Amino acid sequence: MHSLLPGIKLLLIWLLIILPGVELGLRALDFSFYWAFSRFPDHYRGYAPMPGADARQDIEGHARIRINRYGYRDRDWTDKPAGVHRIAVLGDSITAAVQVPIEDTWWRQLEVRLQACGYRGKTVEIMNFSVSGYGTAQQLETLRHHLAPHRPDEIWVAFFPGNDVTDNHPVLSEDPLRPYLRRVEDDWKMDYAFRDLPEYRRKISRPGQLYYSFLLRMRSVQAIAMVHGVFSKQARIKGLDRTWIWEPGIDARVYAPPQQAVWEEAWETTRTLVRMIRDETRALGATLRVLGFSTGAQVYPGDEPVTPMMERLDVPDLLYPNWLMGRFADKDDYDYIDLAGPLAAQARATGAFFHGLNGQNGQGHWNHTGHAAAAELLAGRLCGEQAGDRY
Repeated sequence: MHSLLPGIKLLLIWLLIILPGVELGLRALDFSFYWAFSRFPDHYRGYAPMPGADARQDIEGHARIRINRYGYRDRDWTDKPAGVHRIAVLGDSITAAVQVPIEDTWWRQLEVRLQACGYRGKTVEIMNFSVSGYGTAQQLETLRHHLAPHRPDEIWVAFFPGNDVTDNHPVLSEDPLRPYLRRVEDDWKMDYAFRDLPEYRRKISRPGQLYYSFLLRMRSVQAIAMVHGVFSKQARIKGLDRTWIWEPGIDARVYAPPQQAVWEEAWETTRTLVRMIRDETRALGATLRVLGFSTGAQVYPGDEPVTPMMERLDVPDLLYPNWLMGRFADKDDYDYIDLAGPLAAQARATGAFFHGLNGQNGQGHWNHTGHAAAAELLAGRLCGEQAGDRY
Protein backbone atom coordinates (compact mmCIF):
# COMPACT_ATOMS: atom_id res chain seq x y z
CA MET A 1 0.00 0.00 0.00
CA HIS A 2 2.81 2.40 0.92
CA SER A 3 4.39 1.83 -2.48
CA LEU A 4 1.23 3.14 -4.15
CA LEU A 5 1.10 6.40 -2.19
CA PRO A 6 3.55 8.38 -4.40
CA GLY A 7 1.57 7.45 -7.49
CA ILE A 8 -1.72 8.37 -5.85
CA LYS A 9 -0.27 11.72 -4.77
CA LEU A 10 0.92 12.46 -8.32
CA LEU A 11 -2.51 11.57 -9.68
CA LEU A 12 -4.22 13.87 -7.17
CA ILE A 13 -1.82 16.70 -8.01
CA TRP A 14 -2.60 16.19 -11.71
CA LEU A 15 -6.35 16.06 -11.20
CA LEU A 16 -6.65 18.85 -8.65
CA ILE A 17 -3.93 21.31 -9.73
CA ILE A 18 -2.31 20.69 -13.12
CA LEU A 19 -5.39 19.67 -15.14
CA PRO A 20 -7.57 22.58 -13.89
CA GLY A 21 -4.67 24.92 -14.58
CA VAL A 22 -4.30 23.64 -18.15
CA GLU A 23 -8.04 23.87 -18.65
CA LEU A 24 -8.21 27.45 -17.41
CA GLY A 25 -5.22 28.40 -19.55
CA LEU A 26 -6.75 26.96 -22.72
CA ARG A 27 -10.03 28.72 -22.02
CA ALA A 28 -8.20 32.01 -21.42
CA LEU A 29 -6.57 31.56 -24.84
CA ASP A 30 -10.03 30.83 -26.35
CA PHE A 31 -8.71 27.49 -27.60
CA SER A 32 -11.17 24.96 -28.99
CA PHE A 33 -11.07 22.34 -31.73
CA TYR A 34 -14.10 21.97 -34.00
CA TRP A 35 -13.07 18.66 -35.57
CA ALA A 36 -13.46 16.93 -32.21
CA PHE A 37 -17.23 17.56 -32.58
CA SER A 38 -17.54 16.71 -36.27
CA ARG A 39 -18.15 12.94 -36.13
CA PHE A 40 -20.93 12.43 -33.60
CA PRO A 41 -22.54 9.01 -34.27
CA ASP A 42 -25.59 9.02 -36.53
CA HIS A 43 -27.79 5.95 -37.06
CA TYR A 44 -28.38 6.54 -40.77
CA ARG A 45 -25.34 8.49 -41.94
CA GLY A 46 -22.56 7.10 -39.78
CA TYR A 47 -21.62 10.46 -38.33
CA ALA A 48 -22.72 14.08 -38.20
CA PRO A 49 -21.66 17.25 -36.36
CA MET A 50 -22.69 17.33 -32.72
CA PRO A 51 -25.79 19.54 -32.29
CA GLY A 52 -24.99 22.68 -30.35
CA ALA A 53 -21.22 22.44 -30.87
CA ASP A 54 -19.39 25.77 -30.75
CA ALA A 55 -15.66 25.72 -31.45
CA ARG A 56 -12.87 27.13 -33.58
CA GLN A 57 -11.50 25.66 -36.79
CA ASP A 58 -7.91 26.74 -37.46
CA ILE A 59 -6.37 23.76 -39.27
CA GLU A 60 -7.27 25.11 -42.74
CA GLY A 61 -8.38 28.71 -42.75
CA HIS A 62 -9.87 30.28 -39.64
CA ALA A 63 -13.48 30.39 -38.46
CA ARG A 64 -15.72 30.04 -35.45
CA ILE A 65 -18.06 27.11 -36.11
CA ARG A 66 -21.47 26.99 -34.47
CA ILE A 67 -23.69 23.98 -35.11
CA ASN A 68 -27.42 24.50 -34.76
CA ARG A 69 -29.77 22.26 -32.79
CA TYR A 70 -30.43 20.21 -35.92
CA GLY A 71 -26.74 19.38 -36.41
CA TYR A 72 -25.77 21.77 -39.22
CA ARG A 73 -23.65 24.85 -39.60
CA ASP A 74 -26.38 27.44 -39.96
CA ARG A 75 -28.79 29.57 -38.01
CA ASP A 76 -31.43 27.85 -35.86
CA TRP A 77 -34.35 27.44 -38.23
CA THR A 78 -37.95 28.14 -37.29
CA ASP A 79 -41.17 26.80 -38.72
CA LYS A 80 -41.49 28.00 -42.29
CA PRO A 81 -43.20 31.41 -42.32
CA ALA A 82 -45.55 32.53 -45.06
CA GLY A 83 -43.88 34.34 -47.94
CA VAL A 84 -40.57 32.47 -47.63
CA HIS A 85 -38.89 30.52 -50.44
CA ARG A 86 -36.65 27.87 -48.90
CA ILE A 87 -33.66 26.30 -50.63
CA ALA A 88 -32.07 23.31 -48.87
CA VAL A 89 -28.48 22.58 -49.88
CA LEU A 90 -27.00 19.07 -49.59
CA GLY A 91 -23.24 18.85 -49.89
CA ASP A 92 -19.90 18.10 -48.30
CA SER A 93 -16.99 20.15 -46.97
CA ILE A 94 -16.96 22.64 -49.87
CA THR A 95 -20.44 23.78 -48.79
CA ALA A 96 -20.11 23.20 -45.05
CA ALA A 97 -17.19 25.60 -45.58
CA VAL A 98 -15.76 25.52 -42.07
CA GLN A 99 -12.61 27.13 -43.48
CA VAL A 100 -14.22 30.59 -43.67
CA PRO A 101 -16.58 32.65 -41.49
CA ILE A 102 -20.23 31.84 -42.14
CA GLU A 103 -20.94 35.23 -43.70
CA ASP A 104 -18.29 34.46 -46.35
CA THR A 105 -19.75 31.10 -47.43
CA TRP A 106 -21.09 30.97 -50.98
CA TRP A 107 -24.61 30.12 -49.80
CA ARG A 108 -24.88 32.97 -47.31
CA GLN A 109 -23.58 35.45 -49.92
CA LEU A 110 -25.95 34.00 -52.52
CA GLU A 111 -28.91 34.32 -50.16
CA VAL A 112 -28.28 38.08 -49.99
CA ARG A 113 -27.92 38.33 -53.78
CA LEU A 114 -31.09 36.37 -54.51
CA GLN A 115 -33.02 38.48 -52.04
CA ALA A 116 -31.78 41.62 -53.79
CA CYS A 117 -32.95 40.45 -57.23
CA GLY A 118 -36.37 39.33 -56.01
CA TYR A 119 -35.85 35.64 -56.65
CA ARG A 120 -39.22 33.86 -56.73
CA GLY A 121 -40.84 37.04 -55.43
CA LYS A 122 -40.42 35.94 -51.81
CA THR A 123 -38.00 36.18 -48.92
CA VAL A 124 -35.19 33.76 -49.77
CA GLU A 125 -33.79 31.43 -47.13
CA ILE A 126 -30.91 29.11 -48.06
CA MET A 127 -30.56 26.29 -45.53
CA ASN A 128 -27.23 24.52 -45.22
CA PHE A 129 -27.62 20.76 -44.74
CA SER A 130 -24.05 20.04 -45.84
CA VAL A 131 -21.55 18.10 -43.73
CA SER A 132 -17.81 17.74 -44.21
CA GLY A 133 -16.92 14.33 -45.60
CA TYR A 134 -20.37 13.38 -46.86
CA GLY A 135 -20.89 11.37 -50.02
CA THR A 136 -24.10 11.33 -52.04
CA ALA A 137 -25.54 8.40 -50.05
CA GLN A 138 -25.26 10.42 -46.84
CA GLN A 139 -26.87 13.37 -48.60
CA LEU A 140 -29.78 11.12 -49.60
CA GLU A 141 -30.13 9.98 -45.98
CA THR A 142 -30.10 13.62 -44.88
CA LEU A 143 -32.95 14.35 -47.27
CA ARG A 144 -34.92 11.35 -46.04
CA HIS A 145 -34.60 12.02 -42.33
CA HIS A 146 -34.10 15.77 -41.92
CA LEU A 147 -35.56 17.91 -44.71
CA ALA A 148 -39.34 17.31 -44.73
CA PRO A 149 -40.15 19.25 -41.51
CA HIS A 150 -38.50 22.36 -42.98
CA ARG A 151 -40.63 22.30 -46.16
CA PRO A 152 -38.03 23.30 -48.77
CA ASP A 153 -39.20 24.63 -52.15
CA GLU A 154 -35.94 23.68 -53.84
CA ILE A 155 -33.29 21.10 -52.97
CA TRP A 156 -29.79 21.60 -54.32
CA VAL A 157 -27.08 18.95 -54.45
CA ALA A 158 -23.61 20.53 -54.40
CA PHE A 159 -21.53 18.02 -56.37
CA PHE A 160 -17.81 18.12 -55.57
CA PRO A 161 -15.97 16.17 -58.29
CA GLY A 162 -12.89 15.72 -56.14
CA ASN A 163 -14.31 12.94 -53.97
CA ASP A 164 -18.09 12.63 -54.27
CA VAL A 165 -17.76 9.79 -56.79
CA THR A 166 -15.14 7.89 -54.77
CA ASP A 167 -17.11 8.46 -51.55
CA ASN A 168 -19.95 6.49 -53.11
CA HIS A 169 -17.96 3.29 -53.58
CA PRO A 170 -16.62 1.21 -50.64
CA VAL A 171 -13.48 0.20 -52.56
CA LEU A 172 -12.52 3.76 -53.56
CA SER A 173 -13.58 5.49 -50.35
CA GLU A 174 -11.21 5.94 -47.42
CA ASP A 175 -14.03 5.95 -44.87
CA PRO A 176 -15.90 2.80 -43.78
CA LEU A 177 -18.04 4.78 -41.33
CA ARG A 178 -20.76 5.63 -43.82
CA PRO A 179 -23.69 3.95 -45.63
CA TYR A 180 -23.20 2.68 -49.18
CA LEU A 181 -25.79 2.13 -51.86
CA ARG A 182 -25.27 -1.33 -53.33
CA ARG A 183 -26.85 -3.19 -56.22
CA VAL A 184 -28.63 -6.32 -54.99
CA GLU A 185 -29.74 -8.39 -58.00
CA ASP A 186 -32.03 -6.03 -59.91
CA ASP A 187 -32.55 -3.53 -57.11
CA TRP A 188 -30.54 -0.98 -55.11
CA LYS A 189 -30.37 -1.14 -51.32
CA MET A 190 -28.67 1.00 -48.71
CA ASP A 191 -26.03 -0.89 -46.74
CA TYR A 192 -25.63 0.26 -43.12
CA ALA A 193 -22.82 -2.15 -42.26
CA PHE A 194 -21.01 0.67 -40.41
CA ARG A 195 -23.38 0.06 -37.48
CA ASP A 196 -21.50 -3.15 -36.70
CA LEU A 197 -18.02 -1.61 -36.78
CA PRO A 198 -16.18 -1.47 -33.42
CA GLU A 199 -15.56 2.26 -33.85
CA TYR A 200 -19.28 2.97 -34.23
CA ARG A 201 -20.22 0.61 -31.40
CA ARG A 202 -17.78 2.43 -29.10
CA LYS A 203 -19.29 5.78 -30.01
CA ILE A 204 -22.84 4.74 -29.14
CA SER A 205 -21.83 2.90 -25.96
CA ARG A 206 -22.30 4.50 -22.54
CA PRO A 207 -18.60 5.48 -22.26
CA GLY A 208 -18.85 6.94 -25.77
CA GLN A 209 -21.89 9.00 -24.86
CA LEU A 210 -20.12 10.18 -21.69
CA TYR A 211 -17.19 11.29 -23.85
CA TYR A 212 -19.43 13.34 -26.17
CA SER A 213 -21.77 14.74 -23.52
CA PHE A 214 -19.21 15.66 -20.86
CA LEU A 215 -15.52 15.02 -21.48
CA LEU A 216 -15.44 16.62 -24.91
CA ARG A 217 -16.59 19.91 -23.40
CA MET A 218 -13.17 20.13 -21.73
CA ARG A 219 -10.65 22.15 -23.74
CA SER A 220 -7.83 19.88 -22.59
CA VAL A 221 -9.63 16.89 -24.13
CA GLN A 222 -10.10 18.87 -27.34
CA ALA A 223 -6.37 19.64 -27.32
CA ILE A 224 -5.57 15.94 -27.08
CA ALA A 225 -8.01 15.28 -29.93
CA MET A 226 -6.29 17.96 -32.01
CA VAL A 227 -2.81 16.50 -31.49
CA HIS A 228 -4.10 13.02 -32.32
CA GLY A 229 -5.89 14.35 -35.41
CA VAL A 230 -2.85 16.23 -36.73
CA PHE A 231 -0.54 13.24 -36.36
CA SER A 232 -3.13 10.87 -37.85
CA LYS A 233 -3.59 13.16 -40.85
CA GLN A 234 0.16 13.41 -41.41
CA ALA A 235 0.45 9.63 -41.26
CA ARG A 236 -2.36 9.23 -43.81
CA ILE A 237 -0.77 11.74 -46.18
CA LYS A 238 2.62 10.07 -45.85
CA GLY A 239 1.07 6.69 -46.58
CA LEU A 240 -0.81 7.82 -49.70
CA ASP A 241 -0.17 5.99 -52.94
CA ARG A 242 0.98 8.94 -55.03
CA THR A 243 0.31 7.15 -58.31
CA TRP A 244 -3.01 8.95 -58.68
CA ILE A 245 -3.42 10.91 -55.42
CA TRP A 246 -1.66 14.15 -56.26
CA GLU A 247 -3.80 16.24 -53.91
CA PRO A 248 -4.90 14.69 -50.58
CA GLY A 249 -8.45 13.40 -50.74
CA ILE A 250 -8.70 13.51 -54.56
CA ASP A 251 -8.08 10.57 -56.87
CA ALA A 252 -7.05 12.10 -60.20
CA ARG A 253 -8.68 9.29 -62.18
CA VAL A 254 -11.99 11.09 -61.66
CA TYR A 255 -10.83 13.59 -64.32
CA ALA A 256 -10.87 10.96 -67.07
CA PRO A 257 -13.43 8.50 -68.47
CA PRO A 258 -13.48 5.34 -66.32
CA GLN A 259 -10.91 2.72 -67.30
CA GLN A 260 -11.71 0.20 -64.57
CA ALA A 261 -14.89 -1.61 -63.52
CA VAL A 262 -14.72 -0.10 -60.02
CA TRP A 263 -14.88 3.41 -61.51
CA GLU A 264 -17.77 2.47 -63.77
CA GLU A 265 -19.58 1.15 -60.69
CA ALA A 266 -18.81 4.33 -58.73
CA TRP A 267 -20.23 6.54 -61.48
CA GLU A 268 -23.30 4.31 -61.90
CA THR A 269 -23.92 4.44 -58.15
CA THR A 270 -23.52 8.23 -58.11
CA ARG A 271 -26.01 8.63 -60.95
CA THR A 272 -28.49 6.30 -59.23
CA LEU A 273 -28.20 8.19 -55.95
CA VAL A 274 -28.93 11.51 -57.65
CA ARG A 275 -31.94 9.95 -59.37
CA MET A 276 -33.20 8.79 -55.97
CA ILE A 277 -32.67 12.30 -54.58
CA ARG A 278 -34.61 13.65 -57.59
CA ASP A 279 -37.55 11.32 -56.93
CA GLU A 280 -37.67 12.03 -53.20
CA THR A 281 -37.32 15.76 -53.84
CA ARG A 282 -40.38 15.63 -56.09
CA ALA A 283 -42.25 13.60 -53.48
CA LEU A 284 -41.76 16.56 -51.12
CA GLY A 285 -43.21 18.91 -53.73
CA ALA A 286 -39.81 20.56 -54.33
CA THR A 287 -37.57 20.93 -57.39
CA LEU A 288 -34.01 19.65 -57.73
CA ARG A 289 -30.89 21.42 -58.93
CA VAL A 290 -27.41 19.92 -59.03
CA LEU A 291 -24.48 22.33 -58.83
CA GLY A 292 -21.13 21.23 -60.26
CA PHE A 293 -18.35 22.65 -58.11
CA SER A 294 -14.59 22.68 -58.71
CA THR A 295 -11.34 21.22 -57.45
CA GLY A 296 -8.17 23.24 -57.15
CA ALA A 297 -6.61 21.55 -60.18
CA GLN A 298 -9.63 22.23 -62.39
CA VAL A 299 -9.46 25.99 -61.83
CA TYR A 300 -5.70 26.43 -61.42
CA PRO A 301 -4.77 29.73 -63.11
CA GLY A 302 -1.52 28.48 -64.71
CA ASP A 303 -0.30 25.51 -66.74
CA GLU A 304 1.74 24.00 -63.92
CA PRO A 305 0.98 21.50 -62.44
CA VAL A 306 -2.11 20.98 -64.61
CA THR A 307 -0.46 20.18 -67.96
CA PRO A 308 1.53 17.16 -66.73
CA MET A 309 -1.64 15.90 -65.04
CA MET A 310 -3.62 16.13 -68.28
CA GLU A 311 -0.84 14.44 -70.24
CA ARG A 312 -0.70 11.58 -67.75
CA LEU A 313 -4.49 11.14 -67.93
CA ASP A 314 -4.58 11.73 -71.72
CA VAL A 315 -7.37 14.32 -71.45
CA PRO A 316 -7.69 17.83 -72.96
CA ASP A 317 -8.79 19.32 -69.62
CA LEU A 318 -9.88 18.23 -66.14
CA LEU A 319 -13.59 18.95 -66.53
CA TYR A 320 -14.78 15.43 -67.41
CA PRO A 321 -16.69 14.77 -64.12
CA ASN A 322 -18.62 18.03 -64.44
CA TRP A 323 -19.39 17.34 -68.11
CA LEU A 324 -20.65 13.85 -67.23
CA MET A 325 -22.89 15.17 -64.45
CA GLY A 326 -24.34 17.57 -67.00
CA ARG A 327 -25.07 14.64 -69.34
CA PHE A 328 -26.77 12.77 -66.50
CA ALA A 329 -28.91 15.84 -65.78
CA ASP A 330 -30.03 16.09 -69.41
CA LYS A 331 -31.00 12.41 -69.51
CA ASP A 332 -32.51 12.20 -66.02
CA ASP A 333 -34.56 15.40 -66.13
CA TYR A 334 -33.20 17.77 -63.50
CA ASP A 335 -31.47 21.13 -63.68
CA TYR A 336 -27.68 21.34 -63.59
CA ILE A 337 -25.49 24.40 -63.17
CA ASP A 338 -21.76 23.93 -63.71
CA LEU A 339 -19.32 26.27 -61.99
CA ALA A 340 -16.01 24.55 -62.75
CA GLY A 341 -15.86 25.67 -66.39
CA PRO A 342 -16.68 29.34 -65.74
CA LEU A 343 -14.37 29.44 -62.71
CA ALA A 344 -11.53 27.91 -64.75
CA ALA A 345 -11.95 30.56 -67.46
CA GLN A 346 -12.09 33.30 -64.85
CA ALA A 347 -8.98 32.01 -63.08
CA ARG A 348 -6.95 31.95 -66.30
CA ALA A 349 -8.13 35.44 -67.23
CA THR A 350 -7.42 37.03 -63.85
CA GLY A 351 -4.76 34.79 -62.27
CA ALA A 352 -6.96 34.36 -59.20
CA PHE A 353 -6.69 31.34 -56.93
CA PHE A 354 -10.13 30.13 -55.87
CA HIS A 355 -8.82 27.23 -53.77
CA GLY A 356 -6.28 27.30 -50.98
CA LEU A 357 -5.91 28.84 -47.54
CA ASN A 358 -2.94 29.39 -45.22
CA GLY A 359 -0.68 29.95 -48.24
CA GLN A 360 -1.64 26.70 -50.01
CA ASN A 361 -2.61 28.38 -53.28
CA GLY A 362 -4.54 26.15 -55.64
CA GLN A 363 -5.11 23.24 -53.23
CA GLY A 364 -7.77 22.35 -50.72
CA HIS A 365 -11.11 24.06 -50.23
CA TRP A 366 -12.50 27.26 -51.67
CA ASN A 367 -11.01 30.35 -50.08
CA HIS A 368 -12.81 33.67 -49.62
CA THR A 369 -12.27 34.51 -53.31
CA GLY A 370 -13.67 31.16 -54.41
CA HIS A 371 -16.83 31.48 -52.32
CA ALA A 372 -17.44 35.02 -53.57
CA ALA A 373 -16.92 34.00 -57.20
CA ALA A 374 -19.28 31.02 -56.86
CA ALA A 375 -21.99 33.20 -55.30
CA GLU A 376 -21.62 35.76 -58.08
CA LEU A 377 -21.85 33.15 -60.85
CA LEU A 378 -24.88 31.45 -59.32
CA ALA A 379 -26.62 34.77 -58.72
CA GLY A 380 -26.01 35.75 -62.33
CA ARG A 381 -27.59 32.53 -63.55
CA LEU A 382 -30.52 32.42 -61.13
CA CYS A 383 -31.35 36.13 -61.20
CA GLY A 384 -31.09 35.95 -64.99
CA GLU A 385 -33.66 33.15 -64.99
CA GLN A 386 -35.87 35.26 -62.73
CA ALA A 387 -35.63 38.21 -65.11
CA GLY A 388 -36.40 35.95 -68.08
CA ASP A 389 -39.52 34.65 -66.36
CA ARG A 390 -40.91 38.19 -66.25
CA TYR A 391 -40.94 38.59 -70.04
